[in-house]
Amino acid sequence: TLNNMAGLYSDTQRYSEAEQMYEESLEICRKLAKENPQVYESDVAMALNNMASLYYYTQRYSEAEQMYEESLEIYRKLSKDNPQVYEPYVAAALIALANLYSDTQRYLESERMYVESLEIRRKLSKDNPQVYEADVAQSLHNLANLYSDTQRYSESEQMYEESLEIYRKLSKDNPQVYESDVAIALNNMAILYADTQRY
Repeated sequence: TLNNMAGLYSDTQRYSEAEQMYEESLEICRKLAKENPQVYESDVAMALNNMASLYYYTQRYSEAEQMYEESLEIYRKLSKDNPQVYEPYVAAALIALANLYSDTQRYLESERMYVESLEIRRKLSKDNPQVYEADVAQSLHNLANLYSDTQRYSESEQMYEESLEIYRKLSKDNPQVYESDVAIALNNMAILYADTQRY
């Protein structure tokens, strides 16, 4: 309930109230996880991630980083025992951190996180393409943006092309969901070509 209230406050830009609610929710989750880690550790990770997202959106990057890192650590631990359930959460946590590093111009760390996330999602997609292929495309797109921002245009182009290929394929079966992703990928490719004078 606290978490949902916090989400509402965050969505309506009442960040101070959202923070209070997230903090109380996290405190309860931590307490429950001490007594029953198997059941509640994942809730701690989720609460940390929510707090981190709030800090990220309000540009409190140092606090956001701490929360994201702790959340990632928990998901990594849970993933060792139950990879099928928690590997997608590891990938998502890596992307959250990668975005933060990219926004604060820590590009090497950002790249490392994006690459690891992509590896996990490629692996998941092999077993279950219907569920995870779109995530692979998203990870490719994230890396392409990073390479473009750091003027590694050749690598960026490769990533955009692969991402676009996946989105085109997904769009054939489900245009309502994926056509906008095709458009975004095409637009970013166009920007890359313009930046490299391939008019």
